[in-house]
Amino acid sequence: MNNFDLTKFLAEGRLFEEAAGYDYASCDGETIELWSKESLNSHINNMAEDEYDGNKEAALGYMKNEQMLTKLPNSPYLFIYANDESLDILDASNKEEFVTLINDEFHGELEGDVDAMFEKIISLANDSSIDGDSSFQQIVIENGKVVGGNSSNSTQDVDTSSYTVVTTKNIKEGKLHEAEMSFDSDIEGKTNKNDFAFWYRGGARGKSQALKAKELLTKNGIDADYSKGPFYINFENSDVEERIVQQILRDANLDRFVIMRNK
Repeated sequence: MNNFDLTKFLAEGRLFEEAAGYDYASCDGETIELWSKESLNSHINNMAEDEYDGNKEAALGYMKNEQMLTKLPNSPYLFIYANDESLDILDASNKEEFVTLINDEFHGELEGDVDAMFEKIISLANDSSIDGDSSFQQIVIENGKVVGGNSSNSTQDVDTSSYTVVTTKNIKEGKLHEAEMSFDSDIEGKTNKNDFAFWYRGGARGKSQALKAKELLTKNGIDADYSKGPFYINFENSDVEERIVQQILRDANLDRFVIMRNK
């Protein structure tokens, strides 16, 4: 479908209803990834350009069919669990209902009052992984915020106050790419200022790629700031062009990053 407009499709809310915090979840068989409407739009745009000759509908289809892209209910309490075969969600309107539901439908052996059971659910989620003994990775969301589990695409430990935030308003006004330009545009030399940072998605795979990226960039003599943790690489004081960094990392298949730019 040559006239498929993903930006309009998302902005009009025809893909998923907008919910607080995160709007969708997906799983590639290794880790759960959480998406806002804007971050999913950017990811699909990039995937379409890199892998589907610009066909956004094909990229969206891949996310649905191969990565279990799923709508998140618009509820204050969410429990997301996935393995390499399925992704499921339990939701509740309050904490008491939530802990009862999770105990009945998933854990089955929790004891104590509501707060104690809630903290246990969070603790178990923090220790969960698809490769671990639990078999299921688990994520707990309370009022739009991840409070349990290790989720990809979560910037909990990164200060993003100095960076451009992409909003639904940007999408509706057609300004999305003022905040996040495509890789092709970077190669053409349109975004070479040193006001950018790379954030690698959470989880074991993202951390592994981030550490390899640090090693590779250092080997190539590229200065960067790694002081905010293994997932975050800041190039604000570097003299390297963004397109060069992207090319190096993508050529090495270290591409599980989100580009962040100063306002």
